Parts: sequence; C-alpha cells; structure tokens
Amino acid sequence: MPIELTLVGSFKEKITTLTSDSSINESSTEVTFFNHTWLQPSVITRVKGTGPNENEIVILGAHEDSIYNGARGRAPGADDDGSGTATLMEVFRVLMNSKDFRPKRTLEFHTYAGKVSLP
Repeated sequence: MPIELTLVGSFKEKITTLTSDSSINESSTEVTFFNHTWLQPSVITRVKGTGPNENEIVILGAHEDSIYNGARGRAPGADDDGSGTATLMEVFRVLMNSKDFRPKRTLEFHTYAGKVSLP
C-alpha cells in the first residue's frame, strides 16, 4: 500500500478510536473516505445531531498534509496543513471525551486532500 494511503488510513483509524472511546453511541458516528481522481482521499467524520435541528450540518474542516510527490521532492503544504489538521483532531478529541456530549446539529469534520497543487 502506498505511504499516502497508509497515513490517511491511520488518520481514519485514530478518529474511529476516538469515537469508540467516547460517550457518543457508535451508531451515531460515521467515518468515510471521499476518493478523488488523485491518490490521496479526503476523510469525513459525521456525528449525528440529536436535537430538533439534527438535519442541519455544521462543517469543520482542515487540509491534510501534502504528500511527497516524487517529481520535485517536496510536500508544499505540510507545515500549514498539518497545523490545521492537528487543531481539528484536537477539537474532535475534546468533544468526543466530553461527558454526555450530544450535538444538537449534525457535525462533520472534514480533512481535505489535494489543496496544494504544483504548476
């Protein structure tokens, strides 16, 4: 398996672990890949709302780290994208570990792949 998919797969695994360790019922959470025409998928984590506005969706997003592209030996977004993804993961972790956390609206945590492209 290419390193890019291994890293994204471990990211998905970490989110799944945080979800299963939380007070939220696992059936109300879902972690999926959004596949693109390029190798690196985006990851979407959905936490279903429980209130009267559960059909409204609040999206929190960050860009995944760039992947080594081989051609030029660079990963141009690794610093800024890594900071955003780390912050998003920390917000997710804190919410999942909060006692009796039940969002009134559906929450989606997105990590976007492919933000940084080379000419």
